[in-house]
Order: sequence, then structure tokens, then C-alpha cells
Amino acid sequence: MPTVIQRGFDSSGRAIKASVAFWTAWDDACEALGFTPTIVQGGWVGDGGASASADTHDGDALDLRLWDRTEDERRQMVRTLRSHGFAYWERYESQGFDLHAHLVPGPWAHPSPGALRQWQAYLDSRDGLAGNAADYHWRPDPIVTEPPEEDPMADYAEQLDRIEKKVADLAAAEVERDKADKDRERRLFANLRVILKERFGSTDAELDEILGHLEP
Repeated sequence: MPTVIQRGFDSSGRAIKASVAFWTAWDDACEALGFTPTIVQGGWVGDGGASASADTHDGDALDLRLWDRTEDERRQMVRTLRSHGFAYWERYESQGFDLHAHLVPGPWAHPSPGALRQWQAYLDSRDGLAGNAADYHWRPDPIVTEPPEEDPMADYAEQLDRIEKKVADLAAAEVERDKADKDRERRLFANLRVILKERFGSTDAELDEILGHLEP
């Protein structure tokens, strides 16, 4: 039995449960999408799942809301989620469903037996339904059968970018401090020139000689 953790609540207030492997891949896919789709049903639901889902939500699986997404966002969801190792289909009223999307993982996570059958249907270019019709979405070539591994060099490059920005910020701050110090020095010597001239009647030539020894 995998470690299954509650990850929040779906749009109906039911607990969303998922294994660590599944949720990590889901998080990565949402980061790639740039938004997080609304979950209308999670996995590990037991008898509390929608009847139309059969047993496909007895392990890792998600149903996602679609009516609040644009056509471009929906196309992006198909491409991104399939490219992250998920079997993913939109489901329509013409198929007997309320409009939503259905997502299951392969054996790299912990799908139920029913979801695994859908995964195999996905690999076979089918739609994952009882009628076993052809898949009707864009398909990666080759099919992505597990989540892509993180690129350690990409993380290293990101760290370098942060370091370079920090160094640049510090250098800019140092330049500003130097400029402020020079401005203070100029004001100090200007005030000193006025004081010496008023109190001691020093000439400009005398002041130039005196202050010339003091200036850095």
C-alpha cells in the first residue's frame, strides 16, 4: 500500500488524496502549464466516487473542470499533461458525461486496476471508454510513459542566475554608496571653504592650498 496523503479538497468539498509520486508529477505538470486546473474529483475515493467513474478513481486519478478554461488552455492541458506521463482525455456530454477531463497515471504511480486498463488503452491509441473507440487527442511521439526527470543543470543554471543578479544588485548598491560618499565630501569641503573665508578672511588661493592638502 503506497503512502496516500490528503492534498486539499475538490470542488465539491471532498478530500483529494494522492500518492507522493502522483502528486509530485501533477505539481510539475501544473508548473509547466502556468496554472492549476480545478479538481472536481480526486483518487482513492472508494464508495464516495462518481458512479460514472467505475473503479478508475480507487487509486491515483483526477477529474478536472473544463468549463472555466479557454480553448487554448484546454489544448495546452492535453499536450502538457500527456507530455508529463499521464493518460488524459476530455469527456463530453455526447459520451454520456458532464464536460470534464479525466487523468490517470501509468504504473509509475498507483492507479487502480480500472485506471491501468485505461492506461493500456491510451498506449494502444484508444479512448479509455467501454466502446474502445480511437483516441481523439494530440499524442506525443513517442508516447511519454513516465514523468520527465528534472534536469539538474537547469536547476544549477537557475541558481547561477540568482547569484549573478545578487552580485549585480550588490555592485549597483556599492556604486550608489560611493556616489553618495563623494557628494557628502564635496558638500563638506564647500561648507569648510565658506567657514574659513568668513571667519579668517582667507583668500581663494589660500583656501585652495589648505584644502588641497585635505582632499583625498
